[in-house]
Amino acid sequence: KKTENPLRVGLLGASRIAPDAIIKPARCHEDVLVTVVAARNKSRAEEYAHKWSIPKFYGGESGYQDLLDDAELDVVYIGLPNALHYEWTMKALNAGKHVMCDKPIADNEEETRRMFSLAEEKGLVLLE
Repeated sequence: KKTENPLRVGLLGASRIAPDAIIKPARCHEDVLVTVVAARNKSRAEEYAHKWSIPKFYGGESGYQDLLDDAELDVVYIGLPNALHYEWTMKALNAGKHVMCDKPIADNEEETRRMFSLAEEKGLVLLE
């Protein structure tokens, strides 16, 4: 049973790693609930949401941004290809979301420093 105000997590990317990294662990934790998934392809997002019992999905060209704009979301799990980690972590932090990013968090030290600096500036948690 979930607590009254669980952390609401959104998945940026319908990735193969997300079930073991966040979906299954969230099911065992009363304070965490995976509420939304976004994928580049809307039908992929819908299939993934159905398969993993995720109530909401976004897809298509604006799907990732639609997820970040979702006011009912606290945390974003970024399971995108490595080359997209920096861009979407920065966008998620700028949208006021806490971020859990699959490894590697960035392509280089400078990107990593910028990401953690922005998280600190915004008062948000950033985890790799």
